Amino acid sequence: PSDGVRSFDRLFLVAPVTPQSEAANAGWPCVILSDLITFRHFSHPKAWAPHSIPVGDGAAALAATAAAPMGSSGQSVVPVVVGGPGTVGSGSVVGGAIAQQPNGVVAPVVNLAALPPHLQSQAPAPGLNEQQHALSLQLAAETRLTYPFAVQCLQENGWDPVLAMGNFQALKAAGAIPAEAFVP
Repeated sequence: PSDGVRSFDRLFLVAPVTPQSEAANAGWPCVILSDLITFRHFSHPKAWAPHSIPVGDGAAALAATAAAPMGSSGQSVVPVVVGGPGTVGSGSVVGGAIAQQPNGVVAPVVNLAALPPHLQSQAPAPGLNEQQHALSLQLAAETRLTYPFAVQCLQENGWDPVLAMGNFQALKAAGAIPAEAFVP
């Protein structure tokens, strides 16, 4: 324990109340499914300013890796940009690594050969860019959702993979996802 200053992150996962539940009867519009608080060393507000992530020689080497069309084993890789400019993505990466994009965004690289066979030849859904397609492949592989349901999940969560995964897990725990949303 320290008397120093700390920073924290707090994440609430909420869902609509079910009719006739205690929460609905009390007038609450939603219920809290999960409340996670994480304490960490102090972060000054400047840390969240655009372009606050340092980009140096190590980042340039990672950018070259991300720009390469083939992985070290000769397998195709697709870069996935997570978040907006100046943000760092988090979460697991299916058979991939973390790479720095030329615009300074840190992103996972999805190894297509590491995807389940039914996703390896999946064509992008109409209107998706390369990053959205790769995020959809990654979510489908991690959750066993069919590709169309993975796309829908990401679209409904603003293409934020962390938020999409959190909401997926909450809905799955509540039994709210239909069986046809999953790969048999």
